[in-house]
Amino acid sequence: PYVFMKSDTQNDRDFPTRGIYINAEGKVIDLLKSEVDKRLVQVKADIRINLPISKQFAYRLNLYGGITIGENLPDFYKYRLGGIFEQNIVN
Repeated sequence: PYVFMKSDTQNDRDFPTRGIYINAEGKVIDLLKSEVDKRLVQVKADIRINLPISKQFAYRLNLYGGITIGENLPDFYKYRLGGIFEQNIVN
């Protein structure tokens, strides 16, 4: 199973000066593997908040995070500080 929520109230796609962008998703990992006792659940979110400072400038706050819940997690499902953003390689 896979669920997601997207919302975009930004006033421009490339260079927004106001608005909020939210992309959140959750999924159950390894659903069909019989050797997994308890299912692993992964949740992640990408949030961008644009606040106008003046007529020509805006402040953009980018938040990205995620968590994987379960026992005996494989290393590639664990979230760590740092990493490559904007590239959905494994997670």
